[in-house]
Amino acid sequence: MSTNEILIVNKIGRADGDYGCYCPHCGKPMFFSEDDLDDIRGSQYQHSRVISLMTGERCDGWLEVSADAGFSRILFDQGEE
Repeated sequence: MSTNEILIVNKIGRADGDYGCYCPHCGKPMFFSEDDLDDIRGSQYQHSRVISLMTGERCDGWLEVSADAGFSRILFDQGEE
């Protein structure tokens, strides 16, 4: 379950042509509908996703992508901060 706090994301990446990041609330990947990094950086998003099918638990956490968020061509290669 997520907190009400808007958490900052400092690294985004790409997978299968879509930009995404790891949700700072639940740790699961999430993807953005925008196709331009400039539209994603500095924006806020809600990760509305069921994270447990058995319990029906949802993430619903809010995040803000830092205006100077780093970019990795491979989403799951997040490296060291």
